Amino acid sequence: MSGKPSLRLGLYAKQVASFLLVLTMLNLPSVVHAATPPVQEDAAQPTGSILYVRNAQELHLVRADGTKDHTIFSAPKVGDVQSIIRFPAWRPDGAEIGFASDMDRAVSLLQSDIFAIKPDGSGLRAISDPPLKSTLDSFPTTSVVVHVTNVNVGDSLFIIYVPGAADAQSVVVPAGKSKNVTFDKVAVFAGKVQTPVAINGITRWFCTFCTQTLQPGTTNDVSLDIEGSGYDNMGASRPVWRRDGAEVDFILGEACTAVAQPNTPDPGSAWGGLLLGYASAPCFLDRGPTATLSDQVLYWDKLAILPNGAFVKVQEGAKQGDVVLDTGYFGFVYGMDWLPDGSGFLYSYTDGSCSCSNVYAYSFGAQEPTQLTHFTDEYAAGLAISPDGKYVLFERSADDPNPVLNPDLKPDLWMMDVSGSNLKLFVQNGRDPAWGQAAQTSPPPPAPLSKDVYLPEVQER
Repeated sequence: MSGKPSLRLGLYAKQVASFLLVLTMLNLPSVVHAATPPVQEDAAQPTGSILYVRNAQELHLVRADGTKDHTIFSAPKVGDVQSIIRFPAWRPDGAEIGFASDMDRAVSLLQSDIFAIKPDGSGLRAISDPPLKSTLDSFPTTSVVVHVTNVNVGDSLFIIYVPGAADAQSVVVPAGKSKNVTFDKVAVFAGKVQTPVAINGITRWFCTFCTQTLQPGTTNDVSLDIEGSGYDNMGASRPVWRRDGAEVDFILGEACTAVAQPNTPDPGSAWGGLLLGYASAPCFLDRGPTATLSDQVLYWDKLAILPNGAFVKVQEGAKQGDVVLDTGYFGFVYGMDWLPDGSGFLYSYTDGSCSCSNVYAYSFGAQEPTQLTHFTDEYAAGLAISPDGKYVLFERSADDPNPVLNPDLKPDLWMMDVSGSNLKLFVQNGRDPAWGQAAQTSPPPPAPLSKDVYLPEVQER
């Protein structure tokens, strides 16, 4: 494992400086992860509907018994580049599925966005940076001239985009120079600031303090300064639905900022507001699964408020969360899921001492977690718990699932009882499992009977 902790810490370097004082003041002990051997139990047949992603391109839906496996959505190509799809999430009523994709990366403020689709593959819509570009014709339009100034950036080739435009434009702007980029027929989102963005590879520059709204039927002049290091990998990922389905929370950017977006946001509402009212870096989060816990958020924070990574539980609107489990300075979490009854959670974790990670169970208030798998040279990563709380599905691979180290990893999905027994392969080449229950749709009414009645012809003998 030589060198790997430093790679992981590098993902969160932007958080360290802001919270250095807190890091030096706090000194919480790490929990020792118990290695309790699994107990063998008789497994009943699992039920429900499972989502997973194959090849980062296909969203699959399969019954929990392994039957009826089929693709409900495939990520399209953007020009000559294949887009990806990740992190499906069931809406609690099973009527929709949220997921992350970069298929609009050239025509969005973000490198990847959150979308929603119905379980039958219909009804695709945008949740972050709405609306879909296919719906822009329904809005009033205007013209926009973007004054692009490359203040001090060494690159000169940029993609410029204005929300509401059907397409982006490429432009060469050398350092210290300016250029105007004109967009015709830009859809106007009433009352929204349609901030232009400059894109170069994984880096984006926004007009951070723009307040100007676009006026239809005229020419609007806006400015965009390309300066500083910009924002790398500024995308939306890991959507989670609030229990009532009215809100979708997700992680924004490398700094792991948690944001809250209404389920049906207004056009031009890029990513809503902050989910947590204090400094944090929740790279994994989940919402309370019961009515009593519906206003609770559980998340794993790497560095923002502690010297060690920790799981934190907080009520919406609170100014600070409560640490429920310290995972250690060199530990790294690959996935988490709240138990359906709210009593605790499961997570996958490595302490950095081996080329491996395992699944652990933690009950709120317990002294230490319970280890469910016992891999010494394999990794357990993203996971999902069955709606009845009896089973867990998780990614299993021979290589580290850290996306920096192995971005093209193709793990398999394995299923076991929530106690850790009856481990078995569920599907090969699958990742990002989400376990729920698709909403039942009513069958179409029978066709009305014809007024004419036809009887079979009877031959006389």
